[in-house]
Amino acid sequence: MITLELTRPKLTTTNKVDAVLQPGTVVETDTSTEESFFIPINFGGQDPASFTVENCTTTISTTVRSVNNFTSAGVQAGDPVSGTGVPASTTVVSVAGDGLSLTLSQAATAVGTVTLTFDPPSFTIADCTTTDTSTTVTTINNFDTAGVRVGDEVTGAGIPVSTTVASIAGDGLSLELSQAANATGTVILTFDTPGFTVDDCQTTNVGTTVTSTNNFNTAGVQAGDPVSGTGVPASTTVVSVAGDGLSLVLSQAATASGTVTLTFDPTAFINPPPFTVADCTTANGAVAVTTTNNFLEAGVKVGDPVSGTGVQASTTVASVAVDGLSLELSLPANAAGTVELSFDPPAISQATVYALKVTHSKLLANFSMNVELYTYDGSLANTPGTSENASQTITLAPVTGSAQVDMDAFLTNLRIPRTA
Repeated sequence: MITLELTRPKLTTTNKVDAVLQPGTVVETDTSTEESFFIPINFGGQDPASFTVENCTTTISTTVRSVNNFTSAGVQAGDPVSGTGVPASTTVVSVAGDGLSLTLSQAATAVGTVTLTFDPPSFTIADCTTTDTSTTVTTINNFDTAGVRVGDEVTGAGIPVSTTVASIAGDGLSLELSQAANATGTVILTFDTPGFTVDDCQTTNVGTTVTSTNNFNTAGVQAGDPVSGTGVPASTTVVSVAGDGLSLVLSQAATASGTVTLTFDPTAFINPPPFTVADCTTANGAVAVTTTNNFLEAGVKVGDPVSGTGVQASTTVASVAVDGLSLELSLPANAAGTVELSFDPPAISQATVYALKVTHSKLLANFSMNVELYTYDGSLANTPGTSENASQTITLAPVTGSAQVDMDAFLTNLRIPRTA
């Protein structure tokens, strides 16, 4: 009598797939005792289309405030400034009249109370008249307008080493040196302001907040959605959306203020739940792990993060034995023992294409059939086949809103000459 045994595929609702279809996977066998073949399917294959939201307002802040006084500290427009949350190559655009705030050339990237460093560049002033043994220097130009500050280091013909500016006249037409000149003449003098710091500077950044007269919730925007548009840095995503839907928070601050149209490109994910395998035996310093259970039947796959006693942080599955009774870790175990290991499969896109591998065999009067669920995420696209794989390449047929396989092409590319 012939009996039929059918092994059900693993539950797709929890996405416990047997393996990832990748180069080298045996896709078809045909012998006197066994035959197998793949059937491609699209399970949950809808990839949400991108969409736009108009009238999105981004705002950045370039203002820095301090309980100290920037003017008294000697800060001037044009001074290079650095510190926590201040982008490279930032300068001072202006200092407020009361000296308690200033405007940066670039918005701060963080909010906080920090110490800022100002490092003004050196500069020269021509037509400076010095008198031997006198500390007074005059000019037909204007020392004050040119940006000379008390304390600036001064160099030039007739100026002793380590001379600084002691004071500047109210009209800016003369200044006093800390040391008397040692020559008389009309020369070019160089002024260099030493770098200095100002404490308790409060940086503000509102560039991560975006508002809109439309409603982000109604439009379908969700946390995690990639977002792009004028003033939005690359690789920015949505961190959160306000309850009323009228604002959201970006993962990176906008680089410009304005009212723009933003594009959101959501990708739906299936996130397989973590699972455990008991009776896993580790050896100190070794990557091999054995079990009395079966890793393949449990759903363990290459790349799965692994954790448990004796397993180092950031360890993943490097390989799984064909019989499922052992695997190799990406990092050696740091303890020996028989323990329970946890596996946490990474999320995969719902646009992933799946394939059913159907294997049937006959042994005497017994006929058995097994169905295994594989995933295909496009990793085989434009990959040459092997002797046990496709003689051609496998490609995804682009379809708006989803990722699908051209059925005829898929089966044709997977087929190899029969072995028997």
